Amino acid sequence: LGDPKRQYRARNWVLDFAKENFTDTDILKISDVTAAYEPMGPYDKSEVGGYDAHHPKGDDDTYFETFDASYFETMTQSNFTLCPGGDRPWSMRYYEAIMSGSIPIIGSERFDKSAPDLWALWRIPYKYYLRDSGEPFVYRQDWVDHNLELFIKYQTFHEGDVHPPSQ
Repeated sequence: LGDPKRQYRARNWVLDFAKENFTDTDILKISDVTAAYEPMGPYDKSEVGGYDAHHPKGDDDTYFETFDASYFETMTQSNFTLCPGGDRPWSMRYYEAIMSGSIPIIGSERFDKSAPDLWALWRIPYKYYLRDSGEPFVYRQDWVDHNLELFIKYQTFHEGDVHPPSQ
């Protein structure tokens, strides 16, 4: 989280959000911490060399065949998932949260949900929370059901190759 690139700095909102909102029943797991990292509280489960599904290590050809069951198990038990942008202004975690029945929380649309080449995905009317919207973070099963229905419709072939709605 200390990378000088603007896109990486933009995800630092996660740290402040966790400090302000997390309790010992929440989980924060940062995948790229160094040995000098100090855990932020009882909720911080970050570890050096933690699993990172999207950045293979070395020449390991089997890396993408690895499935981190505990990652998804934790997400399926979470009402909300923080979804900061990654190397680009979006993150696969946004969709992993939707598939897991967790409501995404993003810091800003600019840095967390706006890669121009993925414009069709942003037209899918998913429900999520913006960190500073002022809305209370309330778990809504109707949002979870809505998001999963849209994901299956527009991002799988279970219901055919359906195009996202026009804006």
